[in-house]
Amino acid sequence: VSNAIDETKDGTSWFNAWELTANGSNGFTHKAGDVKYYPGQNQNIDLFAIHGNQLHFTAGTTEFPTSVSHTIYTDQTTTDAYVKSDLLYGTLKKQAHSTSTIPVTFYHMLSKIEVVLKPGVGVRDADLANISINLLNVKPTVTFVPKKLTAVELATQGTRANLLTNTGNPTSVKFTPTKVEKATDGYGTQYSEVIIPPQSYNGADFMSITFNSGGLAGTTLYYQLTKDLLSGYVYQFNILVSPTTFTLSPS
Repeated sequence: VSNAIDETKDGTSWFNAWELTANGSNGFTHKAGDVKYYPGQNQNIDLFAIHGNQLHFTAGTTEFPTSVSHTIYTDQTTTDAYVKSDLLYGTLKKQAHSTSTIPVTFYHMLSKIEVVLKPGVGVRDADLANISINLLNVKPTVTFVPKKLTAVELATQGTRANLLTNTGNPTSVKFTPTKVEKATDGYGTQYSEVIIPPQSYNGADFMSITFNSGGLAGTTLYYQLTKDLLSGYVYQFNILVSPTTFTLSPS
């Protein structure tokens, strides 16, 4: 995460591109010896933090950007690629001097897709054992304009949407499917997760499933979607797969 700190009183930059690393316990650590302090006279500060995979900031030097280009990974079959596909922005304004841990609210700027599959009539559990699944027609890149807003302002979806412009040629995004057996009651609680930029689908192909083994080997099924995928929203899809089609129960 790259952080910029301003002095609240006049907006003067106190330091730029301070690199912190998530510690796995909802906190962050700094590099050895890279400790930062409040401005003189313990003045209030404003903090702005960005997590992205292509920031290309020089620690301690790069000024707070007017825009950032961020591209998701088109193969999100690994946890590393999934995490690096995310774009987060956190702000904290008018923070008084403190020697305690300070919470910063981060917002997911992109959209998350959660998927679980279940065999329907005519499909065996074994048929889903070796399938390929992709999201389709995904514009993979956003230009993000990180305005110095308050956390309350960022909490509004419309505000976040106005900070993003979706670009890039439509492509497919591969991920590892989560499946439940036919005998399972419902769809369980485990989902595959994919990060994509917010965008609109107007009846275009959204997802494909290809059977790679069993009696349905070589068959590819497609699903068309009409929906706006919004910044910071999670969309769950429970998928019932048949030999000729699949249905989604989105939420």
